[in-house]
Amino acid sequence: MNVLCCCPVKIIFAGHLKNKIFMKTVFIILLALSISTQVNAQDTVFVYLDNEKAAQAIIDPTMINVDLPLKKNLHKRSKSFIVMVYGEHIRGEVYRRDLEISGDTSIIMRETTNRPGLFDISQSDTKKKLLAGKTLRLYLLMNPANPQMMIPSKRVYLGNLVMN
Repeated sequence: MNVLCCCPVKIIFAGHLKNKIFMKTVFIILLALSISTQVNAQDTVFVYLDNEKAAQAIIDPTMINVDLPLKKNLHKRSKSFIVMVYGEHIRGEVYRRDLEISGDTSIIMRETTNRPGLFDISQSDTKKKLLAGKTLRLYLLMNPANPQMMIPSKRVYLGNLVMN
């Protein structure tokens, strides 16, 4: 009689252990998925001079200063000057994106129509300011594509352009 009482208890206890192991496994998988989605939620900024990558930075919202160093000898002879942004802020057609270049004064450059995240700043006076030794801050401005939409505007810090 004692054996019959212990067997159901052992079976229930074994089932309880399997359930605990299953729940721990599910928790670990969900934790790994949430961490991986947060890691992918970053932006990457590339600076191209004459179609050659001159600088790159991964933008983390927790970082205050991110430098995009440019070599002076590459910059003097370059004809095209392009900033390319990849990441979560580029997806979707809800926002119209502009690039703000801040120094002593601010310049706002429009995104090219056929390539999301591409800003051609060759025609601006950015080269002159960088060659003069000034540090320029880059911001991504995101305004609603349709002014009647009730979504907030955003301003995302991308980094500092610095001449070495």
